[in-house]
Amino acid sequence: MNKPAPHLLIDSDSHISTTPAIWERYLGPDLLAHPEAPRHWQENGMTYRSIGRVTVPPRWPATVAPKPRSYQTPGPKGRPGATDPDYRVQDFLDVEGFDRSLLMPEAGWWPAGIVDVALGNAMSEAYNDYLHDFARRQPTRLFGIGILNAADPQHAVKEMRRCVKQLGFPAVYLNNEVLGARDDDYVIPSQEHYYPIYEEAGRLGVPIVLHAWIKFPIPGFQFNRKSPTPVTDIFGMVYAGMELLDNLITGGICETFPDTKFGIFECGVGWVPTIVDRYHERQEKFAEMMRAHAPGMKLHAEEYIQRQIWFGFEPEDRFVPDFIKWTKAPDRLLFSADYPHLDYERGQLAAFLQREDLTPEQRRITLRDAPLEFYRWEDTARPQVVEEQGAAA
Repeated sequence: MNKPAPHLLIDSDSHISTTPAIWERYLGPDLLAHPEAPRHWQENGMTYRSIGRVTVPPRWPATVAPKPRSYQTPGPKGRPGATDPDYRVQDFLDVEGFDRSLLMPEAGWWPAGIVDVALGNAMSEAYNDYLHDFARRQPTRLFGIGILNAADPQHAVKEMRRCVKQLGFPAVYLNNEVLGARDDDYVIPSQEHYYPIYEEAGRLGVPIVLHAWIKFPIPGFQFNRKSPTPVTDIFGMVYAGMELLDNLITGGICETFPDTKFGIFECGVGWVPTIVDRYHERQEKFAEMMRAHAPGMKLHAEEYIQRQIWFGFEPEDRFVPDFIKWTKAPDRLLFSADYPHLDYERGQLAAFLQREDLTPEQRRITLRDAPLEFYRWEDTARPQVVEEQGAAA
């Protein structure tokens, strides 16, 4: 491996995939027969997969033009590294020069979209078993982010303990919403339904990963977000990031759980200064309204970010300096390569290390200091995985 910097280099967000064969092995034939179990199929030249009520790519209404076949570019998305850990290290970590990489689930991995909660729980356990087996093939290079079923907080707490204490995962992942069987069952992260999960995460010291996703259209669902085109990736992920931050700050989660760490991923950071500025305006000009509508928000937005919210960013994001200026929190940024998705490009780590709009210290913080703090490697993951002496030079 050709290391482009003399210190530890950590990628905080890349994705792995599942296949029908993987589900057969880890979920078993009985559960695979369930109508909400994972499905893969071909239709009009497109490959679809579904879990519960969520289908990827989204099945857009007939009034919206379908995504072109080019959306499923066969090259990078089909890299064997998505399901082969050894190939992944050779094709990605060694090529770029990363020491470690964190493993996110694929798009649409949505146990909280399954109506049958017992199946969602079983799928979370099966996926985490698969993730553990995947990562332990490269135990000093690959690290899993265990997934929890937000639809069942009690099970999520139990599975969180297993993820940390038995499987050695340095973080856990939550869906951004619970869909439920009816519109009345719909739950967002600021509601008390999620509270037991946040409380246990704070007690264990395990960070909660929140990954921005577009709104998947579901037939008959009241909370579908209409769009003029299916190209919602342009704004949908950013809007999802805004919603997540709003839940954490305006929704009072950070105030209620000050010891719990949160990470918001794959929505860029250019919007954060605008939101911070608008929070300031509302708190200054509409103070009484803010106290009435957001009683759980006691601090300024950037103070919550400085204390307990991290953000993933992709290396070409030109707004990173603006984020640092407005939040004064360079140590809340996590380098995110997004391998093997279409926007990952080889050589991006070396290019990032040459960015002149960031200082060497700021670049090092995003690749080493911030992830070491967020994933708290001192007392989790595998005991033998510690930073080598002198690597921070």
